[in-house]
Amino acid sequence: MFALAIKPYEDRLIVRTPFMAQLLTLFSHYRSLRIDRINATVEIKSRYLWLINHKRTIVYADIAYVDIDSKKIERSFYTHHTFYWMEHGYERTIDRVSFVMDSGDEIYLFTFGKRLTASGRSYQDFMDYLAEYIPVPIGVATETITDAQGRIYGCAKCGRQASAHLHKCLYCGGPIKPW
Repeated sequence: MFALAIKPYEDRLIVRTPFMAQLLTLFSHYRSLRIDRINATVEIKSRYLWLINHKRTIVYADIAYVDIDSKKIERSFYTHHTFYWMEHGYERTIDRVSFVMDSGDEIYLFTFGKRLTASGRSYQDFMDYLAEYIPVPIGVATETITDAQGRIYGCAKCGRQASAHLHKCLYCGGPIKPW
């Protein structure tokens, strides 16, 4: 429904819960992420139920990679028409983005529901800015995957390596082609 509030600056990036989402929760929930290029730090602030405030500062060197955990949720419901009940269903993908530290700890950043963003670009914008501002890999490093002919496949849009069995890039949605 609401896209993240993303404010890029030359030396820092600020990402926060949108104002309307805060308003709907009566300001009980808030999360902000401040990425500082000069100090090479990430500051995460959270507020839950008006009383629980949490602030954490992370140094770039402690981040192993950015993890994206995708999960599909299926929902169904019934509506009554004149003489019969009709089943409706839909499927939604939820992406949970977090930092995985060198120590193995996972630090949650934001969750994206593909149907929840008004612009449809919030998730991709966030991932693009993360890649630009933080010098750590997005996703776990994979071995080189080749097909039977020995060709390596990758995304034509973002340049990330991918499996030959995929049709779209998991990161940006671009087409997968042999390199």
